[in-house]
Amino acid sequence: MSEVRRHSAWLWLSALLLIVAVLSVMSSTSAAPETPLSLDSAAPDGALALQLWLTRMGYSMRRQDSYGQPGTHGTLLVLEPERDATSQEVTGLLQWASSGGRLIIVSDESFPLWAASGMHITFARSAPVRVTQPVLLQPITTRLAGTANLITGFTEDRGSGAATRYGTVLTRRAWGQGELWGLTAPHLLDNAHIGRSQNRRLALNLVGSPGPITVDQPGPASAGGSTSWLSGTAWGIAVLFGLAILMMFRWLGGWRLGPPIIPFSERRRPAVEYVLSLAALLRRAHRRADVLAIYQRELRERLRRRFGTDLPEDLPRDLAGTVRPLLQPRTDLSEEDLIRQAEAIVRCEEALKERV
Repeated sequence: MSEVRRHSAWLWLSALLLIVAVLSVMSSTSAAPETPLSLDSAAPDGALALQLWLTRMGYSMRRQDSYGQPGTHGTLLVLEPERDATSQEVTGLLQWASSGGRLIIVSDESFPLWAASGMHITFARSAPVRVTQPVLLQPITTRLAGTANLITGFTEDRGSGAATRYGTVLTRRAWGQGELWGLTAPHLLDNAHIGRSQNRRLALNLVGSPGPITVDQPGPASAGGSTSWLSGTAWGIAVLFGLAILMMFRWLGGWRLGPPIIPFSERRRPAVEYVLSLAALLRRAHRRADVLAIYQRELRERLRRRFGTDLPEDLPRDLAGTVRPLLQPRTDLSEEDLIRQAEAIVRCEEALKERV
C-alpha cells in the first residue's frame, strides 16, 4: 500500500489519460463527415452564426437536403452542395427562378447550375475580396473580409457585387421574373468570418427582404455538424476541459508543487551573502557615515577592553593623538574617504594587539 500511495499522482494521471483515449476512440468511430456551412455546426467552417443572425433579423428558415423548389416568389439558398444537381433538377430550379423566385447559389466548386445560367467559372489565385457596387445596397455594403480563388469571369458585369483582382466572386443576374445570385466565396458566410467587417450585411443583401427562406444542402450525408459529441458539442468539450483540469492538477500537485528535497548542506545560506547584500544596500543608499560608525564602534570596544576607557583624553599620550581623529564623527564622506578611514582604524587595531 505504501508504494501505491507514493505513486498515487501518477496512477491518477494514467487513469485520466486512458479515459480520454477511450472517449476519443468511441467518438471517432461514430463521427460522420462534417458538412461545410452547416446551419447546425459551431465549427469555424459552419454556418450556425448565419442562421442565428438571419433568425434574429426576422427571417424564418426551413431546411431540406434535396434540390426541391419552395413556394412561388420564395427564396432558395443553396449552401455548399455536396452533390451535383441533375439536368432535370437544374431545369426545374431555373424555371422556378424565372417565375419570380430568388435563387442563391453559394459554392466554391464548379456547379452545373453555373454553366446552365451562363456563368463561366474559372480558378484563379487567392486574393482579398472587395466590394464593387451597385448591387449590395440593401443594406449598403462597402467592405468585406475574406479571400476567394474561384471567379465567375464577369469583372465588368453590371450585376457584379464583389470581386478580387482576378475577377467577380459575387454576381446578380435577372432571370425572367426572378433573380439568380452566385457567390464563389462561401467562407464569407461561415462562423469564422460572418462577424468580420460587413459580411453580415452581405448575407442580408443575398436573402432580400425578411420572410421565409428555404436552405438547401444536398449531400450524401445529412446536414449538420459533426456527430462527435466529444469535440462537436458543448457537453463533450466540457468533459474534455474537466479532464484536462484534473490532469494538470494531479500532474502539478504530484510533481512540481510537492515539497522540495534539499540536502542539509544547502538549507543554510552562508553569512557572506548577507554581508554582501547589506554592503550593497548601504552603498546604494549612500550611508557611508553608518559604515564608518561600525568601524569606530569596534575600535572603541577594543580601547575599552585594553585601557578601560574609550575617551582619547584618558588614553596614553602617545596613543591619544592617533585615536582622536579616528573617532571623530563624519557626515561628508566620499567613498575614498571611507576606505582611508577604515584602513586607518584597522591599522590602529593591529597596533593595539601588539602593544604590551
